[in-house]
Amino acid sequence: MIVLRNVTKTYVSGRSKVVALKGVTLQVEKGEFVVVRGPSGSGKTTLLMTMAAMLQPTSGSVTVDGYNLHEMNTREKTDFRARTIGFAFQMFHLIPYLNVGENVALAAGTVGQGDARAKARELLRQLGMEERALHMPSELSVGERQRAAMARALLNHPKIVLADEPTGNLDPENTAAVFSCLSNFQREGGTVVVATHETEAALLADRVFSLRNGRGEPGLGCLEAVK
Repeated sequence: MIVLRNVTKTYVSGRSKVVALKGVTLQVEKGEFVVVRGPSGSGKTTLLMTMAAMLQPTSGSVTVDGYNLHEMNTREKTDFRARTIGFAFQMFHLIPYLNVGENVALAAGTVGQGDARAKARELLRQLGMEERALHMPSELSVGERQRAAMARALLNHPKIVLADEPTGNLDPENTAAVFSCLSNFQREGGTVVVATHETEAALLADRVFSLRNGRGEPGLGCLEAVK
C-alpha cells in the first residue's frame, strides 16, 4: 500500500543544509495501523508529508496504492490525494472564515453539499465536537481544533489516513475518542499511519516504526510488531 525505498529528504536554506530523512525504507500493508514513533525533530512530519506527496524526496522512491507519486505532476498529485489520502495536520490548517462544520465538509470539495455536511456532523459527534459545529476556529481550544482536523481527514472515507501528532493536545478522554475513530476506520479496511512521540499510541498499532535523527532506529529492525 505504501512503500518507501531509501528515501532521503534534505532542506536547503542559503548555505545551510538539514537532512531530515536519511535513507528511510518502510513498507505499510493495506489495512495496517502503523505508528511512527520518535522524539521531536526525528523526521516524523517530513516522513508523513513525503508519503502524501506534499514534499518531494531528495532521493529514493515513494509508491502509494501502486502509484509512484513523485512521477506525477502537481494536478495529478492533488487529485490522487483527494481520492486516496486523508491528512490530519499537526498545525490543523482550518480555514478561519468557515465554521467547524464547514471546515470538515470542505474535504468533500464544497461546503454546500448536504451529504458532506451530514457526514461532517456525524464525525464531529463521534469526536465529542457536535456542539461546536457552528463555532469558528478562533473560538476553539487547541484540542478542539485538533479534533476538527481529524474529522476533516476522515470525511471522504479515504483509503489511507496519515495523522501527525493527532492527540498531542488532548486529554485522555478525547485521545481515546480520536483513536476510537482511527480504529473504526481500520476495521472498515482503511490503512492508518500515525506519527507521534507518545509511547501509549504503540499499544493500538499493528507495528511501530522507530525513527531517530532521520533514520530507522538501530537495534529494533526499524519495524517492531506490537499485536
